Amino acid sequence: MDDPLSQIQFYAPGISAIICLVASLFLLLMSAFASGSEIAFFSLTPKDLSELDSDNVKDKKILMLREDSERTLATILITNNFINVTIIMLLNYFFSQIVDFGAAYWLHFLVVTVLLTFLLLLFGEIIPKVYSRVSPLAFCRRVVNGILFFRQLFWPIGTLLLGSGIIAERFVQRREYDISADELEQALDMTDKEEIRDEKEMLEGIIRFSDEMVKEIMTSRQDIVDIDIKSSFKDVIDIVPSVAETTALKLVINYVMTCGGRTVCTGTSTHCFMENGRPVSLEQRFPELYAKMMECMNNK
Repeated sequence: MDDPLSQIQFYAPGISAIICLVASLFLLLMSAFASGSEIAFFSLTPKDLSELDSDNVKDKKILMLREDSERTLATILITNNFINVTIIMLLNYFFSQIVDFGAAYWLHFLVVTVLLTFLLLLFGEIIPKVYSRVSPLAFCRRVVNGILFFRQLFWPIGTLLLGSGIIAERFVQRREYDISADELEQALDMTDKEEIRDEKEMLEGIIRFSDEMVKEIMTSRQDIVDIDIKSSFKDVIDIVPSVAETTALKLVINYVMTCGGRTVCTGTSTHCFMENGRPVSLEQRFPELYAKMMECMNNK
């Protein structure tokens, strides 16, 4: 019995096979573009969003796509799946033109199915998603025009997909998840991302608030102060700043906010001395000013 591997024959690729291979490589780049866009647009942090300039054309387009997030996601998924299916079809044709596997069906399966799927996942999914996650805002600015093009191209299909989702939501009851305060607190303890520090503090405040008694947050009638609705901020609130600390490099200022003679809020801000956008030592750059400031601090 002949060895199945000995029956494998190779042929010189024709023009059609070469065209299919080149088209597949181009579409692989497009698949990477779609996969990276999916991660980039939906992993923008609050810091990234604050950097978007409404006067910048590309940034305005990013904001528009973010606002219509469902259609944006539908566009990316439709584009990615359409491209991946086309790549598989083209490469199947390419291998059928250059290789005859004969009775080596298992090798045909490994090459056409396993190997192609692995390469498609590696170069069309994994690598671009990892790359786009490094700097999602920069990636969004590079690909936003392409996403808008595919948004228009696949608009009818996207509309059909979104419509089917709305119909499904009407007939399929969503499972409701109840999360306890303890579970939420545990989740917050596991979160250490700097970009969402404000949101984390807000949720921690909500958790602490749930444990408060009403009497602990009530204000007695005699402590309530009424003001004229037409009063300006400066008519009601007095802010008294004071220098708390001075060094050659920084200045710390304390603030006391009073209303009706009662202290309602305190705050602190830290400032550094700069010249032409660079920090400087006040003692070295302006020694006379630094000496006066230190004298005032010592006599305070």
